[in-house]
Amino acid sequence: MPIQRRVALVIGNAAYPQAPLANPVNDARAVSALLRRLGFAVTEAHNAGKRQMRELADQFAAGLRAGDLALFYFAGHGMQVRQENYLIPVDFQAASEADAPYEAYSAERMRDKMEASGARLRLLVLDACRNNPFRGVRSAGGGLAAMRSDAEGTLIAFATGDGNVADDNRGEGNGLFTRYLIQELAAPGVSIEEVFKRVKEQVYLASGKRQNPFTYDNVVGRYYLQLEPLPTATAAAVPAPAPSPRAADAPSAAVSEEGLRDRLMALGARAAAIRASLQRLREEQARQGVGLRADIAAASHRLEYAMDEAESALREARIARAAQQMAHAERDVVYLERFLGR
Repeated sequence: MPIQRRVALVIGNAAYPQAPLANPVNDARAVSALLRRLGFAVTEAHNAGKRQMRELADQFAAGLRAGDLALFYFAGHGMQVRQENYLIPVDFQAASEADAPYEAYSAERMRDKMEASGARLRLLVLDACRNNPFRGVRSAGGGLAAMRSDAEGTLIAFATGDGNVADDNRGEGNGLFTRYLIQELAAPGVSIEEVFKRVKEQVYLASGKRQNPFTYDNVVGRYYLQLEPLPTATAAAVPAPAPSPRAADAPSAAVSEEGLRDRLMALGARAAAIRASLQRLREEQARQGVGLRADIAAASHRLEYAMDEAESALREARIARAAQQMAHAERDVVYLERFLGR
């Protein structure tokens, strides 16, 4: 089943009375802006207190559906208490570690709620691995505790390794981890898994090998947030002359809407046959304890994405976009049919 919706909850907390931070609100704004350009429906909050954080998290998880790509991003203070990670609201007032579960929001709780929702792919991105400034609450070491998941489809990304701390990167507009996360998320044709590998490398080198992001990954297959370059922000900000209706998507002599619908039907039949064959192959390989080849899994996901995009573009009479996506789909259909010996 292809991804149905892209939804995100983004929180940036900086205005802590005891220990204010420089960049989390900027980070949240930048991440939210990019996710919207990538097609996410984003709920964004800045300097949230404990009640607001809980309400936002509960509403976000309750709204998830099967087939969703769900992303939770938090920038701010975090701490570990008894090997559980807590995301700190700006009105945090715990006097001892026994108060932490009531005064902060558990990252593990967020993970569990997202997994229980049935969302197909779940990403938790925590730029919260800073020193614990709340001396009344004993935290076992710095940073966050290891946070794995046995549920297929969950990826958890820390700004640095468990037990270590990340730099707030004062003097720049974004934290070091988020700076490179935004850069790599915007790169076209890069799988989500590869995005975080690139972020890890960039941050590690830029920090002089002091900060080493870490990912707990239980995602099977490859997923892509985009296959083509995003329009530049400058181009999007400069208004173009108003075209006549559908001028940008007007069919040429060689490409007609009717012809594209016929192509889409034929592609749909071939894609359905490929899907069935790959499912049988996955089941057979699972019995043997092996997985589908990475390039074949990636081609399968690209095909589903391109077919969905082509169908959507045709419904909206965006002929040029539909033709472009069908060309992408046809390349992967041919590639997969050759692999399957068709």
